[in-house]
Amino acid sequence: MSYLAELVEGSGRHHGAELIAFYDRLETEHANVLAELERCQVEEPQSALQMAALLWPFWMDRGHIAEGRARLAIALERGPATASAIRASALYGAGTLAFRQAANAEAARLFEDSLGTARATHERGAEARALGGLARCALRDGRTKDAGRLAEESLRLQRELGDDRGAASALHVVAYTAYMEGPDERARQLFEESIALERRLGNIRATAGDLTNLGSVETRAGRLDRAAELCAEALCVALETKSAYLLPYCVANIGGVVAARGDHALGCRLLGAAEGMFERSGAAIDPGTAIEFDRHRAKVQAALGNAPFRRNWDEGRSLDSDRAIALAQESLPVA
Repeated sequence: MSYLAELVEGSGRHHGAELIAFYDRLETEHANVLAELERCQVEEPQSALQMAALLWPFWMDRGHIAEGRARLAIALERGPATASAIRASALYGAGTLAFRQAANAEAARLFEDSLGTARATHERGAEARALGGLARCALRDGRTKDAGRLAEESLRLQRELGDDRGAASALHVVAYTAYMEGPDERARQLFEESIALERRLGNIRATAGDLTNLGSVETRAGRLDRAAELCAEALCVALETKSAYLLPYCVANIGGVVAARGDHALGCRLLGAAEGMFERSGAAIDPGTAIEFDRHRAKVQAALGNAPFRRNWDEGRSLDSDRAIALAQESLPVA
């Protein structure tokens, strides 16, 4: 069976441990996957477009964001320009990877193209996803009111379609908008609702993401024991996924908890370690997390003084990902 056939067969069916195992295999056989994609780009451009549209979540999760963006750009350029569900999906994937690297203008253009394509082909699920992408771009631009409107519209469409997985993704964006806009109580309520839905659906990766987001909300609210519990669980779950994308967030938010508890040197090392992990993953920090990250960084710098701050920060940045994760586990012992 070709990789494309496996991707099509597994689309929408691989979840939890099954998805992790599938991504492990794609990682091991990545060179062969890319060889098939390159062959399709020459011989079957439509198949190449479909393959890239199905591969982008893997590329994001396992730290191949820059390569994924380049591959999707080629597939979109060479593939059929006719509006189709596949093209709408590829445009959305390209937009998501651009957003993850803070190429916000490009991401917004791709999401707008995806939205137009989805509406032209009456693909309401794709329309809802594109609206969610535009909400993310609005958040990175600081336009929280626009983000909230777009996210709520995305959620409404997904619920009308009865798509629980789509609704879970849209609800995450609604919760994240509340995380940036406040108040904390609304963000807490929405993240808890999102986590409950993601757990029911077996969406391990999304569960870890919102556990660490909720941990950040609780850190900001001063509920540090609860924050520590959530961040420790998030790290456990993220380690199961082997996600190069998620793990830096877990380390960063644990650094925030540690700093808020008053261990500024250790918090500083963890925050520096997270910065290094983000850089190696090729991803920019999401906008809400970036605000809290900068706040924690300023706090530890003021507490330590410039020279000790720089020493601890650089020590953290020098850690490879395995040692950074180990330091986070030692800082908040994981059951």
